[in-house]
Amino acid sequence: MQAKSQSKPSLLYTVYFQKGRPAWLRTLNRISLAGIVASPVIFFMSIFIFDNPQNLLTAIMMFLLLNSYSAIVLSLSFLSYSIYPSNKWLATALPLIPIAGYIYFLGMIFQA
Repeated sequence: MQAKSQSKPSLLYTVYFQKGRPAWLRTLNRISLAGIVASPVIFFMSIFIFDNPQNLLTAIMMFLLLNSYSAIVLSLSFLSYSIYPSNKWLATALPLIPIAGYIYFLGMIFQA
């Protein structure tokens, strides 16, 4: 009878679902990841940057920066979980960067 080969869990799984991380850190990171829901809409709208660009290089840079948002937010969250055992203050500050951006963006939208 062959023994079942257990596969090693992925790096993302070990970082995001690791025991020993406090609930407030997980909640903070989940809130910071909430903006990724808008990624398909942002991608669709960013295509229109190429309608009539004055400078093609600027249009390409804007397109890449807008669409790299998801990777940046995921990287901040991943780094926050990874760095928590050694530096709790920085691990707390990293997810606050996108949350501050969300608050600023919503403040600009609902400005009276």
